[in-house]
Amino acid sequence: MRAILSIATLAVLCAACSDTTASPADDSNREAVASVVGGITYPLVAITNVAPSLKAKDSLDLQVRLTDASGSWMGKQITWKSSDTTVLKVTVRDVGKPSGSIGHVIALKAGTASITATTQSLTSAKTPIAVSAAAVAPTTGDTIVTKVSVTPNPLTIATNKPFQLTAKAYNAAGGVISSAKLSYRSTNTAVLTVNPVGMVLGGAKGTANVEVSAVNGKMAWSTITDSGGTAPPPVAPPGTGTGAAVAAVWSDKFVSSAGVATHFNYWDLLPYGNNVNGTISAIKAAGFRFIRDGLSVDVNEGSNNRYWGVMKQLTSSGIQLVLVTQPAYLGNNKWVTAPYANQSNLDTAVNRIGAAGILAFEGPNEVDNNNGGWGGIPAYGANTRAYMSAMYRHAKAIAPSVTVIGLTTTSSYGSSFIGDISGSMDAGNLHPYPNGTLPSSALVATQNNSSVLNAAHKPWWVTETGYYTSPNATTGVYQPGVSETAQGKYVPRLYLDYFNAGIVHTSVYEIIDEHVSLADAEANYGLMHNDGSPKPAYNAMKNMLTLLADPGSAFTPTTSLSYTLAGTTGTIRQSLFQKRDGRFYLVLWNDVVVYNTSGKSDISNATVPVTVQFAVQPRSISRYQPLVSAAGTSVTPSKSVAVAVADNPIILEITP
Repeated sequence: MRAILSIATLAVLCAACSDTTASPADDSNREAVASVVGGITYPLVAITNVAPSLKAKDSLDLQVRLTDASGSWMGKQITWKSSDTTVLKVTVRDVGKPSGSIGHVIALKAGTASITATTQSLTSAKTPIAVSAAAVAPTTGDTIVTKVSVTPNPLTIATNKPFQLTAKAYNAAGGVISSAKLSYRSTNTAVLTVNPVGMVLGGAKGTANVEVSAVNGKMAWSTITDSGGTAPPPVAPPGTGTGAAVAAVWSDKFVSSAGVATHFNYWDLLPYGNNVNGTISAIKAAGFRFIRDGLSVDVNEGSNNRYWGVMKQLTSSGIQLVLVTQPAYLGNNKWVTAPYANQSNLDTAVNRIGAAGILAFEGPNEVDNNNGGWGGIPAYGANTRAYMSAMYRHAKAIAPSVTVIGLTTTSSYGSSFIGDISGSMDAGNLHPYPNGTLPSSALVATQNNSSVLNAAHKPWWVTETGYYTSPNATTGVYQPGVSETAQGKYVPRLYLDYFNAGIVHTSVYEIIDEHVSLADAEANYGLMHNDGSPKPAYNAMKNMLTLLADPGSAFTPTTSLSYTLAGTTGTIRQSLFQKRDGRFYLVLWNDVVVYNTSGKSDISNATVPVTVQFAVQPRSISRYQPLVSAAGTSVTPSKSVAVAVADNPIILEITP
């Protein structure tokens, strides 16, 4: 994706990026050069995490530990090969990462094959694996943990009163891995302890986290407060549970959480140049409440007037701004440097737009991928910390009502150079691109990678995520592409999943395709085509946000809805919203994969029969499917309503 520029040349935005941070040069060189010492050829190759046998449909992650005469390290540039790809398939990820590249092995059918790992210097090792017939239920699938969850979160307990946490591990397809081994750890054992199966016991008044980790490091946590007295019983997050008196969330709170990324300083592109008014109108018509763009201030007043004129047009339409900040541009290819006391960019934004039009100032974009502009490794860590501190202080001095959200990185390695910046932000910031699969698949991992930046566990925002719709692209490919149909199903689910997970605001990348070329992945993330015509995702979001919009002063639902779901509900997700007029909106969707990124084909998922059982028969019910139409259909009111839940949101409008 093109960078957000300060109308000059400073890049601050990158698309769904893989980890491109350079690994230590000495390790890389040692992998590429063979040496003979004492008759032994180095580096020696040892495959780790080996398993002599697997069951068909099972899988495991292999890595390599390399050794030479001066030490050992994890292999980062490894070639993996299966001797029989009909028995064992191996794919590669995390190439170049300091933690080592991974050979992900999937057992396909009964038989025996060997996996060979080869270095750049052609030293290698081989491990045989016998595959037996599948003994695992088809729904189990891949047993590599990609996500961990723990509930409830947050939780309040009483001193000396135990409480059992519920933790689950999930594979890449969203299936629960019942055999996964999870470990529990309290961050402050003086406040609370936790046993090996997740039973928490309060020890003293205070707050601590219980971290739940899989063997491969995937982690989630629950923030737990020991009140020192009698604790209220834990409840499900609002709008996500079933049973008696389920609390709903104000529907407009969800609508207000939805934004979209733009590039209004790219006026050489059709959507932001000749068609700029059409792009603004499309954002407004879709119901998005904010856009995320670069804060651009140039020494050229004409450029300034054009950019800020567009920004004023947006805010006058009721669309707020999330502005990605950067060091102020001084002209002649020079920018403000540490200690970054000159924050004139922010002054210009507030003077031109007014604080009420600005939803947030955002820290610099993916600084580890752009570390050269911040002094390189490791200096960028200290420099970006200094920038966040100066920017936060200035923002709060000139516009205290505007939220300041943190900078972003692309990996835990990149975050490690920066450390905790939670004192210089109101919320953390994530870019969890879903790798062409389930919307929530990368959310927890990205939180873990950025956790060092947010030691205070402040709320998270997501300012970039999404799917591109050119699966055969050859450039700018950081994740697999999907079809427009799949994007249309995934994007509404993404906004709902993130809202349910507590993400305050989510901005999908991006509103409109930058170019018409399908060869460039980064040009095709849009919810609309380059000419302004909508893709299915745009229509689905427009229909959903329009249906749920309830503008006006803040509203907190005071009534509840009593209902349960019956049927095949293992993959069914839900949200419960309410408008100020009392109508409830129960959103149901089947959280399954809808696109085969390997075969580049859509998956036809059958609807799942679910029965919504109400404690009291509603007065009226209407059914909506935003991906298909804005119109609803009337459902005969009953205490028991059958719903065919699709792999895209189904919304029941319920008048109690």
